[in-house]
Amino acid sequence: MNTELLESRWRPEQLQPVSCDYCGKNDTRELFVRPDGMRVVECCGCGLAFLSPRPKDEFIPRLYEGDYFQKDAGSAATGYQ
Repeated sequence: MNTELLESRWRPEQLQPVSCDYCGKNDTRELFVRPDGMRVVECCGCGLAFLSPRPKDEFIPRLYEGDYFQKDAGSAATGYQ
């Protein structure tokens, strides 16, 4: 498992800015930053919360490798405990 992606901040070249999936607007406000460094934002147009920037398509499978679903309690920055 590439724990670098989960335990540290994402590198800029691994991310892509995205518009709201519901209404398509780009006007957002940050709600919080997850333990893995991903920003959760809220669309100012419709209120949908989503990740932006989010991982580019080629990096998404790394998030869901085997240990994503089997982590010790207290050690899970993302995934299931």
